[in-house]
Amino acid sequence: MNKLLLGFLCGAVLGALDACLVFLFPVPRDMIGMIFASSALKSGVAGVLTGLVARKVASLGWCVAVGGFINVVLSIFPAMQSGHPAAVLVPGALIGMVCGLMVNKFGK
Repeated sequence: MNKLLLGFLCGAVLGALDACLVFLFPVPRDMIGMIFASSALKSGVAGVLTGLVARKVASLGWCVAVGGFINVVLSIFPAMQSGHPAAVLVPGALIGMVCGLMVNKFGK
């Protein structure tokens, strides 16, 4: 599968799963849908950017590191708004690293 498409799909699916953490914190019900959509979109964009890097660099370590870094950078603003920055940044970094791993290993 194309590295960009794989990055977007991997990021979007993992981002939606990451948004399931919203049920651990008191959040108004009307914001849950927006949190799922924004998390999936943010991680999807990070996956595409990671796919672009994976096209240029064949190193697994660089792709994992760049994936984690991009997702953390894109997560900073929502993390500061949430009041629980570690609960947003840590899963975001892990999702970015997993996405970088998958794009590098399984992307063509």
